[in-house]
Amino acid sequence: MRVSPRGVLTIENRPGGIRKPRSDADDFDLSMEPPSAVQEQIGAIRLSCPLKPYTERGLVKLELSGKEAFLFDELNFCGDGGDGSCIHGINCATGYMHTLEIYIHSGKAWKKVFASNVSTPVYR
Repeated sequence: MRVSPRGVLTIENRPGGIRKPRSDADDFDLSMEPPSAVQEQIGAIRLSCPLKPYTERGLVKLELSGKEAFLFDELNFCGDGGDGSCIHGINCATGYMHTLEIYIHSGKAWKKVFASNVSTPVYR
């Protein structure tokens, strides 16, 4: 994973680096609950979501340098399961801006290793 000086995230598939992500929310299983701030964001999006039932693909389990990790992409909550439904004021803002965060399991806690507001879908 690299972040360029302009803030562009590049995830490379290399030995010992990132492994194939899992994105099926029903099959999503972490060794411990995501941080409370992430859970609160998910809860607020779910509460306001006008699409019922909705498909969630906003948590993606990863392995970074041999450690459990996950990507939180708020654009992929409250959607139709497609490529990221932007519902202004709920899971994105003007210009398609939405939060993207990556957490890695470190000891007994999750450590945020990347956070940015991005303007395009980053994972499909």
